[in-house]
Amino acid sequence: MCIRDRSKQTYPSEKYEVIIVDDGSTDNTSIILNSLPESDLFKVINHSENCGLAAARNTGIKNAKGDILIFLDSDMEVEEDFIEKHVSFHRKKSVIGVLGSIIPDIENPYDKYQRYLYESKRGAAKFDINKPIPFNAFIFNNTSIKKIAFEKVGLFDENIKMYGGEDTEFSYRVWNYYPEGLYCDPSIVVIHHHYRTIEQTLDIIE
Repeated sequence: MCIRDRSKQTYPSEKYEVIIVDDGSTDNTSIILNSLPESDLFKVINHSENCGLAAARNTGIKNAKGDILIFLDSDMEVEEDFIEKHVSFHRKKSVIGVLGSIIPDIENPYDKYQRYLYESKRGAAKFDINKPIPFNAFIFNNTSIKKIAFEKVGLFDENIKMYGGEDTEFSYRVWNYYPEGLYCDPSIVVIHHHYRTIEQTLDIIE
């Protein structure tokens, strides 16, 4: 679904690239991707075994040519102006990273935990669009960051396997180097198609 959204973007296709990292999947992901009619629109890089989220992101970073890197999970659907909005926000002075917002797929079950995730005033949602946000609110899912930040503070720590831990640790390093550089723009919206119960979430955090 993310792949097909690529061809519909309002941002000129010759100005960006799409890199997909297959982190040792066992469901023929790479074969399926390369068989798609849109296969010439993206590049697939394979890990021979599962190395973890930090390693997968680092592989993408090392192979990216652009000055702005946008991170997106495979279970997210983007709008036509997704790339354009991320790039536009980076034109503002002092911006190093931008975090968008996430809304649930209408077909997903909707319980109390989902309302907390998507409706509560928490994390980056608590801050004004024109003001920088703290490192602990800057997570990676619908996120863009200038490549120079990785050159200054390094890549994701591949030793961190805890769910969400690699995001926070990396964002902390960026925030220390660019204390006024992280922002949130709620208008950059993606639809999240994955459903996880609170019990499933606790299992991967432990």
